[in-house]
Amino acid sequence: MKKSTVIEAVKKARACSTREATDIVNLVLHQMYSELLGCGELKLKNFGTFRVIPRKPRENSFNPKTREPVGPKESLRVKFVPSRKMEDDLHTFMTIVKHGEAL
Repeated sequence: MKKSTVIEAVKKARACSTREATDIVNLVLHQMYSELLGCGELKLKNFGTFRVIPRKPRENSFNPKTREPVGPKESLRVKFVPSRKMEDDLHTFMTIVKHGEAL
């Protein structure tokens, strides 16, 4: 799903202009981003948890020509862990798809 799809959904649900819908979506995304930067964790009930975790530097990676060490340095990344409800819903969905049942 793209940001523009979310904006269109907000526009239809709120019966507002594209500009207003864009402002709403940008505000929500900014708040989520700020929360991750601030405390390193964002929990959304029945959806999941986003956490900022450190990424270890890659060891034993080197440029074969110069033998100079390369690879990602130590950095941060965002990890998503789905909620139990989302996992259950996904399992149910996959079971339906596997057995060819109509949605």
